[in-house]
Amino acid sequence: MAQVISRKTIAEHSGINWKDILFYCFGDFGNCLVFACANVLLNKYYTSCLMFNPAYIIIIFAIARIWDAVNDPIMGRIADGMKPHKKRGKFKRWFLYISIPYAVATILMFCQFGPTKVIDGYCAAPWQYILAGFTYILFGMCMTAIQIPYGSLASVVTLDSKERSKLSIARGVAGNIGGMPVLAVKALAFKTNEETGGSVVDFKPLIIGVAILAAFAILFMLLCYKGSKERWIPEPAPKEKGAFKKAIGRITHSRSMLSICVISVIVAGGGMFKGVITPFISADFFGYDGVMTILPDIFDCVGIAVTMFLVPVISKRMGKKESSAAGLYFAALVNAVMMLIFFMVNFDVFGEAKNATAPYMLYVVGNFLSGLGSGFFNCLLWGMAADAIDEIQINTGIREDGTSYSIMMFSRKIGQTIAFCGGQGILLAIGFTGGIALDLQQKTALWFVAMGTVIACYALGAILFTFWYPIDKSRLEEIQDEKEIMLATAEKKKITAHNPRTKFINNRAKAAAGAK
Repeated sequence: MAQVISRKTIAEHSGINWKDILFYCFGDFGNCLVFACANVLLNKYYTSCLMFNPAYIIIIFAIARIWDAVNDPIMGRIADGMKPHKKRGKFKRWFLYISIPYAVATILMFCQFGPTKVIDGYCAAPWQYILAGFTYILFGMCMTAIQIPYGSLASVVTLDSKERSKLSIARGVAGNIGGMPVLAVKALAFKTNEETGGSVVDFKPLIIGVAILAAFAILFMLLCYKGSKERWIPEPAPKEKGAFKKAIGRITHSRSMLSICVISVIVAGGGMFKGVITPFISADFFGYDGVMTILPDIFDCVGIAVTMFLVPVISKRMGKKESSAAGLYFAALVNAVMMLIFFMVNFDVFGEAKNATAPYMLYVVGNFLSGLGSGFFNCLLWGMAADAIDEIQINTGIREDGTSYSIMMFSRKIGQTIAFCGGQGILLAIGFTGGIALDLQQKTALWFVAMGTVIACYALGAILFTFWYPIDKSRLEEIQDEKEIMLATAEKKKITAHNPRTKFINNRAKAAAGAK
């Protein structure tokens, strides 16, 4: 019969309420108000407003990720190594430090008005590419300085795995809701050129909308700082020779953390790719502009938001790993069925276009169902990452949330960059030029490559969850018991070490050793 362990120490540093969850959520809500600007608007802004050559956009993203390979782990070590401040805490303080620079960096990304000179349909001014690269890298650095400490924040708000799941679910939903206001900017800024039939970007509503979202982002991130309570005070990361290399080794040798990072690359990349390519599907494949172009994004976000009510029940019964895998299998299946919409839009591959209203509505509904499935992964991801970090701490005796989240953050950025570059690659391959309508052959390539990529990412992520990620429902219970024993022992040693009688005995022992 298994030993029943009372999780007293964990309980003493837990006990979150709805206010804790709400203020914690404000962090990701505020972050996603500006992150969505890069996710939803930037690609289309580069190609259809500045008329950038997609090949140069790929270079910009590649350089940014090379820098992130250095910047992200350094930020993780800085977050781990800083001592907790009495009032500002250990991790939440970064919202106070970085929220305003983050918002300013977001606005700077969209401050170029348009092409100064156009050759073969593309902007030919080198300084514009340089400025775009600089502002994008600056934005990424600010995002790193916010997101890595924020990812670590849940580990000090509560030590209980079930409560962390609540935070993870709420964070996932808040992040998706935070990504929805940008759709209003998209609807106002993305238009169709009446002369050519191609899609264009109206700069004025774009920059005004981005500025408004950036201002609200500051407000919500500061609310997260003000209202979050850090219940657990972690020890600073050990300062030793080769500490960074050892920390990376501990993380990469953990099957749990390594697998969740790889899955994040694939699934986050698939989700990002979908976000990148959806504006082109709506505007250039179906031929819609204005409010109609944001319907797929809205329904995708609503689908993820609905999972807030399903995930607690289903994950409690099935487990986090099992629920995430099932959701991704479902999302892959939905997108596979949506492939058939192409044949509803056209009589046949080489035929004339039909009225696309009914197929487009099916595409919108399909995005809702797809979001419903992938929402399980989005809602449970950060909870599973915290479980993996717990396991590393149990196995090594060292906890390095910031470094762990920096590796995970960089993994997600790799997936997102592949998605961005993949989107640009499709545009290059089909001969896309901003403001010019696509022919049927270009539409065919855009549709099947876009949908097929999303299907492959979701399906592969589900398979890796099933056969690689090791923390299933029963293993998670074991980790919580092992963590309780470890924390209770550490607390007892700390109390003993600060006991005056213990100090007196230790000092006498040292004096005696010195006399010998």
